Amino acid sequence: MPEELLHRLSQILTKRRVLTPRTLDLFLRGDMTWIEIYDCGNLEEDDFRKIFTFMPLLERVNLRCAGQMKDRTLEYMMNRNLSIKYLQLDASNLISDNCWRQYFRTRGSKLESIKLSNLDSSMDDESVRQMAIHCANLRFLKLEECWKLGDDSLLAIATFRKLEHLSLEFLNETTATNLVEMVRRLGPNLRTLSLRGFKNADGEVLWMIHQCCKSLSKLRFADNAICTDQGFKQLFSHWDNPPLTFADLSETRDVDNGNPDGPQDAIGLASEGFTALMEHSGEKIEKINISSCRHVSRDAFSSVFDGTRKFPCLRELDISFHTVVDDFVLGKIFKCCPSLIKVTAFACFNVRDVQVPAGIALVGGLNTQDSVILERMDREQCKHLF
Repeated sequence: MPEELLHRLSQILTKRRVLTPRTLDLFLRGDMTWIEIYDCGNLEEDDFRKIFTFMPLLERVNLRCAGQMKDRTLEYMMNRNLSIKYLQLDASNLISDNCWRQYFRTRGSKLESIKLSNLDSSMDDESVRQMAIHCANLRFLKLEECWKLGDDSLLAIATFRKLEHLSLEFLNETTATNLVEMVRRLGPNLRTLSLRGFKNADGEVLWMIHQCCKSLSKLRFADNAICTDQGFKQLFSHWDNPPLTFADLSETRDVDNGNPDGPQDAIGLASEGFTALMEHSGEKIEKINISSCRHVSRDAFSSVFDGTRKFPCLRELDISFHTVVDDFVLGKIFKCCPSLIKVTAFACFNVRDVQVPAGIALVGGLNTQDSVILERMDREQCKHLF
């Protein structure tokens, strides 16, 4: 079976939640250098060991929902002397901190990519420090929903010399000072940066990104209620960085329910910050997520999508919870974005009867299905006229 088809089969079995120890055998081929299983929930500890027994040439490992992966499996990987370069594990909470540290000491020099997520009782600050010491060739690092990580991990991550792609989401609160220091050290070499849920990150973090990051193609700075609209405007204005292809600034807004319009000096991405983003990256940007940035005004949308300027590369746009967007504004967005294939507009209550062009999926909106059906009927009726 070709490798592309095998990967697609893994996705199908995962979606149907039928990947079991029996069906696992379909993916165990001794000549392959990768394995990607997106739902290991039905696998036991011995099944993980079987993977590394029958696939001695593995370089890329991606195992999601791997809740039964334990110390014995990681120790077995160390003893097998596998040449794993890309390691991605999800929900592997039964691996102890000591075992992680030993793994980084013995096999860290071979690793080029580490992606770990949903670790509530595994992986602490000292483990990350050992990773920084022994994984000198690391270029990709993703640590998301890791409950035990904090400021000491930020300082350790700041010491990586070859890191090009960084994605972090901590549950513990961290100080803006350490975040600024990390961006200052790593920024010049970064090509993608994702920071989600850093509640204390302030304008100094945005300014340090502006000052130090000159090669980013992807930026995520999400779930923050401290940075101001002026901070985002300063980030994107006269930024000596190529236009972004991906921008996620979702959930950056004031969260005072008693004052839904927000303070006079807007908190989070608002009109000026959004305008500056589109001025900087509009020509090349492919995907934008500004969901829940509720202080972007209707005038700002109308000014950016004015019906004359084109955003030729924009394919996906998430404007959920922007109640100022209506049928007229969304129609102008369709007109200005010829490559658009998906617009997400949950809780955009003024989007009611917009005509959705062929080839575009509108997710959300009150009468989305009706407008899509009408659009299709119009096209069919036009065919009969010729």
